[in-house]
Amino acid sequence: MDIQPNNPLPQTSDMTTRPPAESYASPVSLTSVYPQVQTPKPRGGAFPWRKLLFGLALIALVVGVVTLSSSGTNSNIKSLQSQVAALEQKAKTNNLSVEDLKTLDNLQQDVKDLGIKTDNLPEDTKTELAQLKGRLDKLETTTDANGQDGANGTNGNNGQTGATGATGAQGAQGVPGSNDCIGGICVSRQITTPGTQETGNINISGTAIAGSFSGNGSAVTNVDAAYLNGFNAGYFTSASNLSSGTLANGRLSAQVTLQGNTFNGVSQLVQTTAGGLLPVLDGSNLTNLNAALLNGQAAGYYTNATNISSGTLSDSRLSTNVTLQGNTFNGASQLVQTTVGGALPTLSGVNLTALNASNVASGTIADGRLSANVALLNGTGPQTFTGNNKFTGTVLAQNTADSTAAFQIQNATGTTILLSADTTTGVITIDTLSVTNNLTLGGSLTFGTSISGSCGGLTNYVWVPGNAKFGTMPGFCVMKYEAKDDGSGNAVSNASSAPWVSISQRIAQDKAFAACAGCHLISEAEWMTIATDALWVNANWCLADGSGCGNAPGTASRFLATGHQDNSPAAALAASATDSEACYGTVTAGVNTTCGSAGTQKRTLTLSSGAVIWDIPGDVWEWTNSWIIGNEEPNDAVDGFAWHEFTAIIKWKDLNYANPTNRGWNSTQRLGQINTDGTSTNNTLYGFLRGGVWGSGTTAGAFALNLDLAPTLTSASVGFRVAR
Repeated sequence: MDIQPNNPLPQTSDMTTRPPAESYASPVSLTSVYPQVQTPKPRGGAFPWRKLLFGLALIALVVGVVTLSSSGTNSNIKSLQSQVAALEQKAKTNNLSVEDLKTLDNLQQDVKDLGIKTDNLPEDTKTELAQLKGRLDKLETTTDANGQDGANGTNGNNGQTGATGATGAQGAQGVPGSNDCIGGICVSRQITTPGTQETGNINISGTAIAGSFSGNGSAVTNVDAAYLNGFNAGYFTSASNLSSGTLANGRLSAQVTLQGNTFNGVSQLVQTTAGGLLPVLDGSNLTNLNAALLNGQAAGYYTNATNISSGTLSDSRLSTNVTLQGNTFNGASQLVQTTVGGALPTLSGVNLTALNASNVASGTIADGRLSANVALLNGTGPQTFTGNNKFTGTVLAQNTADSTAAFQIQNATGTTILLSADTTTGVITIDTLSVTNNLTLGGSLTFGTSISGSCGGLTNYVWVPGNAKFGTMPGFCVMKYEAKDDGSGNAVSNASSAPWVSISQRIAQDKAFAACAGCHLISEAEWMTIATDALWVNANWCLADGSGCGNAPGTASRFLATGHQDNSPAAALAASATDSEACYGTVTAGVNTTCGSAGTQKRTLTLSSGAVIWDIPGDVWEWTNSWIIGNEEPNDAVDGFAWHEFTAIIKWKDLNYANPTNRGWNSTQRLGQINTDGTSTNNTLYGFLRGGVWGSGTTAGAFALNLDLAPTLTSASVGFRVAR
């Protein structure tokens, strides 16, 4: 129910007119509305209006006297006047209620407590009190007619001093809680405090007004703290007096952090999970944790070593029976500590077994640790690779990358290379071979690749890898250029002058023998070795003008280098000392014109050894050291000298070696042609001329062979070349 403070009753403007008696309604039984309230029988059949009015007058008189100051007293009188006026108004309409009676009792008690006599009041206040008393007397007179006297109450307090003597005691009041009735509605009033507790419930529609309430107020709602008895409003606005309950978030300051809100920079208050656990956080700063208090697992869980999954146990937590690094364990046995680099310290490994040499990744094994079957480098005395000391297999290999000196055999001092292998070209070179040294073979010597040698002591000679087919193994030296006359009748090899011509085969042989020790006129076998070697080198297959070289042998529209054979210039030419000027002089004598220009022809051939040789095809015919009788020459079944394709020869007779290849290549590939007779009755002797001349055209080529001239011939178009 709602409870309001005991506010003063409103003051009425008319307190002089008493309402007629018939305006008061007949009493209504309170039990008909509130069964819990017992309606007492009125004493004498009349309501005690006289006592009520007398009490009101007495209260008004005493309260007015209590005030010591005129302003305070007048204020109290005004309040009393207002309350009395309200009661007068209700009396006019017969609306005095039980609450009005209780208010009257409270006022009477207050007047009694003050105990102030009227003699102490100012005169004007006394006048107002006298007027108020008159009004109360009139109200008492009016109310006396409306009911009978109630039952005698208990003895009242001593009255005031009478005019002629001390006030006598009042008559006894009715029984405690005597019933006062207004309009037939009665309520039991308790004089003593707390008095006898009433039973039952009172249901009130409206506002209950009283000076105070007592009892259990737990069900009371809408209480205004400003009117709570015993404490002022400030008591209830002090947070220090809160002892229970939860303050809503909305009542908190914005400065108060809530769960999950950031606080003090990176620090935070964190929110636990639905299970009441801390979220996943770093607990590295937590100290003095007690495993018995950890949530989620019993203490025994944390004392079980199998549940330890990270971190390092300090040494002090280990039993003294646990060995640490460097501590002795089981007698002389030890656990050892590795070095800073993670290696074992210097220890004896004599007892180690089953070691695997494949795990040795660095360092050098001492010679003393090797088996006696292992041949040592720089060992004491000679070591042989026979019997139990040998390398198995058939190959002595150099496994490093290709180089020009991948494998060498040197003299004892290392100053002379006796043999070297160039793995970039597949050539083995014997650097100190001379005619005074012999190479003795106990059997046949078969070569799958060429062997390179040195032409030491010879100027402008090149080494030609030998060919077993022609019996030229391991190879030979030959003039790089066509033979030249040095002006003293000596045959030399140089680039600067025109070739030595107009010389017979026999004179050419003499000049060749005189050129150097072991020198001779180039043989048929040596010429075929040069031509055949060059045939299979890609660098020699080019366009007709000498450009676009580097093609596989036999490639369509590519030709073996033809040399100077187009009759322009119409003479023999000097060569260039620079091998890259391969078309030198073929447009203008003595002038280099780059291959690929109009009229150029390539005059050089590159051998498989990488050596370059000039004018094998073209420029001038060159004598070899062979001769033949006319009827022994190859032929095509037609008698008489003529130029033939090599593919047209039917009978090679003893010159089968002269056939360049069995692939059907001929002058179309610029290999040259053969000039032969083959008539059975021709017994004339003919010398061998090779290569062609500056005007030979397509008959010239590296394999070109002319068998139509006598060995005694001297001609400006015939020269020679020296080999050793």
